[in-house]
Amino acid sequence: MASDSLEEARRLVDESSRIVVLTGAGVSTDSGIPDFRGPEGLWTKNPGAEEASDISVFVSDEGARKVLAHDGLHAFRWSRAAAERWAPCAAAS
Repeated sequence: MASDSLEEARRLVDESSRIVVLTGAGVSTDSGIPDFRGPEGLWTKNPGAEEASDISVFVSDEGARKVLAHDGLHAFRWSRAAAERWAPCAAAS
């Protein structure tokens, strides 16, 4: 049974032109991209960022938008760090 499921999964992957892989935060943190709630997490270090992530706060508060824009500037650095690691890129191969 498990072997049949694996073969079916392989067939679906082979026949697909696009695939989305959903993972947990562990894949990102292993690559140097911080999570949200961990000891070094974005929201742990900057509680205002968690509040700014609420859509009603984001829409109504210019300061909240600035917090998220500032945090977004760091995404490039994190993506470069991730590119040097295998996990986020392995699924793309």
